[in-house]
Amino acid sequence: MGVGTKQTRLVLLALTAAALWSGPSVGTPYRGDAPDGRGEWEARPAGRGDPAAGRSDRQDQALWDVVEALEWTVDFFRRSYRDINLDGLYGLRIAEGQLGLMLETVADGSAHHTVRHVIHRLGRIKVRITRISHHALHLLRSRDMEYFRKFEAVVKEPFLLRTPWKYLRTEEEEQREETMTETWFPGNLSDHCLAEVTGGLNSDKHRDRKCTVSERCWRFITASHTSGYTLSHQILWTILGEHVGCMENIDKYARRRGMLEGTAELRHRHCSSALHHMEALMHRGAAQADQDMFLETRSGIHPPDGGF
Repeated sequence: MGVGTKQTRLVLLALTAAALWSGPSVGTPYRGDAPDGRGEWEARPAGRGDPAAGRSDRQDQALWDVVEALEWTVDFFRRSYRDINLDGLYGLRIAEGQLGLMLETVADGSAHHTVRHVIHRLGRIKVRITRISHHALHLLRSRDMEYFRKFEAVVKEPFLLRTPWKYLRTEEEEQREETMTETWFPGNLSDHCLAEVTGGLNSDKHRDRKCTVSERCWRFITASHTSGYTLSHQILWTILGEHVGCMENIDKYARRRGMLEGTAELRHRHCSSALHHMEALMHRGAAQADQDMFLETRSGIHPPDGGF
């Protein structure tokens, strides 16, 4: 696996850990840290769950598995930080932000004593991610300052996804059998539109201006019946717009163009389409060429019960 696929896996693991984190559990295992920061394996105690808190043995085991996999994925980034690109740093910042939000919920010490070991492990993972992100940030800045400036607002600090889960419907989607990949993806246009809304355009006319929506980019972002990386970047545009505080401006623009519910309507439409494509792939099996795209889209419409 390259950094790109690992980045997607990192985001998925962090989001999955957040979804599984629903209350106290009993018998949650602990693993002490070794000097190299990776930790040493210990026997996994049998979890008993906590029916009163709505948790089960299966949920406790899943949480252990996710935390364990998250540790190993972060270690991959620690060893490969010199090769991390902007996509990889973006994934690190999402994981860092989501772990931070999780830890905020138990900052008052209200967590049951049996999950404090897991809290401690997640705190250590977050510290490692922060360190890796700082190293990668400086390397990326020195490697290509012009390109880095376009997306500095996205990766310079932890990325917090506070949008609540919503449920999607795919019954109205066309029953098309198509892959998640595509023969053409307007990468330069997509980069331009993302930089336009985040304030990263490198020109005297647009420098440091954010929340800009041009007619060309609006046509790209609102195009229907897209798939693959085009669809995932349409969704990403709405996420980044929210991250940099542009939702009010974007919603006003959307309503002037007849989209009365604003960005929420646009995101719901694109996420429903993405979910439909993913369900089709799950039924017939994703080809090798589709797997990275499947994971990337999956990280944008988590959790697995039809929400995004």
